[in-house]
Amino acid sequence: MSAGLKSAILKACIEQIDAKINVLDSEFNVYKDAVANETKSTAGDKHDTSRSMMQLEQEKMGVQLKELQRQKKILDSIETAEPGSQFRLGSIVRTDRGNFFISVFARPVVIDNETFMPVSMQSPIAQLISRSKQGSDFIFNANAYKILSIH
Repeated sequence: MSAGLKSAILKACIEQIDAKINVLDSEFNVYKDAVANETKSTAGDKHDTSRSMMQLEQEKMGVQLKELQRQKKILDSIETAEPGSQFRLGSIVRTDRGNFFISVFARPVVIDNETFMPVSMQSPIAQLISRSKQGSDFIFNANAYKILSIH
């Protein structure tokens, strides 16, 4: 298994997270500016409700932004040059039912017409894989999987 494949998958995952961070950061700033520029109107309660809703949305976005930044740190910690067939953060796991990249949850990544599903170490499927080894089988969501390789 080439480090190039792992690097390409990792790069695609980082690009996904960066794009989400950029969008959320922009939306967060729009809400922040809207709240800051909101002036007291004669509407009274309606104004206060609107302002509160904007602040709640801004807080929600702040939580999402922190989670994305946490995921980015995880991705940044993955070593692509490490050889071996032990299950760990950054492992590529090939099964007879699909390929997994142990990292963070993200959209599927397609490299050279091959699809890799990024999953977190804490995900149920990663937990099952972590207790298995190359050549063994496991059941997930009533589907049998055979591990072909772990890199």
